[in-house]
Amino acid sequence: MAGAEQPALDKLNALLAYLRDRVPFYTTRLPEQPLESLDQLAQVPFTLKEDFRDNYPFGLFAVPLDDVVRLHMSSGTTGKPVATGYFREDL
Repeated sequence: MAGAEQPALDKLNALLAYLRDRVPFYTTRLPEQPLESLDQLAQVPFTLKEDFRDNYPFGLFAVPLDDVVRLHMSSGTTGKPVATGYFREDL
């Protein structure tokens, strides 16, 4: 089974490393070492709506704002709105 999950595990570890390197919030939040199995994904903490608000407006973006082609912000009823950026590939 480990061989069958390896491609997904490699992609996941690449994503976690990408985020740790580019988003200060994730530097301490995500595991420092690569995951050894997909089962360990259950130990990775969720990003909560409050995390988006605490890092408002663009603190969780992993790319330069110039690469964002569409921006959506919730109107929210409490606290700061939540900003979401979309890239050309997303649309």
